[in-house]
Amino acid sequence: MPGLAPDARGALHTDGATSASYVELFEGTLPRSGMDPFRSEDAPLRHILQHRSVFEGLINRGGADIITVSSGIGFLPLPVMPAYGASKVGVHAYTDTLRPQVAGVTVTELVPPAVATAGQEKVNPVAPPPDGFLDEVFDLIIQAPTPNQVIVQAAQLLRWAERDGTYAELLEARSPSLSALPGR
Repeated sequence: MPGLAPDARGALHTDGATSASYVELFEGTLPRSGMDPFRSEDAPLRHILQHRSVFEGLINRGGADIITVSSGIGFLPLPVMPAYGASKVGVHAYTDTLRPQVAGVTVTELVPPAVATAGQEKVNPVAPPPDGFLDEVFDLIIQAPTPNQVIVQAAQLLRWAERDGTYAELLEARSPSLSALPGR
């Protein structure tokens, strides 16, 4: 069965879900999408996590902010992107567990929808353009107090599908894309 999995830049790759190469792609996507903020040598979160004194400094200073980026797909999966969705669930859980550990530091999760970056406009015509998305993010993030989650309008449906009782219906609506894959 073919499937799609994104690389670290969100580019989709087609491969069979039961093939060895799909397993390798899935294993590669989780670390890149979910762990890159912590893993790369110059990642700020890596330095914070490695050096408790940095956390202590942020806490003592007060007024510090940490922003993580999950995805609407972490709340309402897109069946053609299982590894990416799983990685964003991990970012959400990490953010929620980090927040109580760093009292005095604001920890905010940005939950973006698909954004129509260069070349993506045709793939998802309802995705907001980057400028409009960023304007909305900035309007939301400057609220006082800073919200625990910044969820732009285009991501609201995804974020609250389970609460609103629309999860099963919306997941089913997202599943026909699977039939478009080669070999289906």
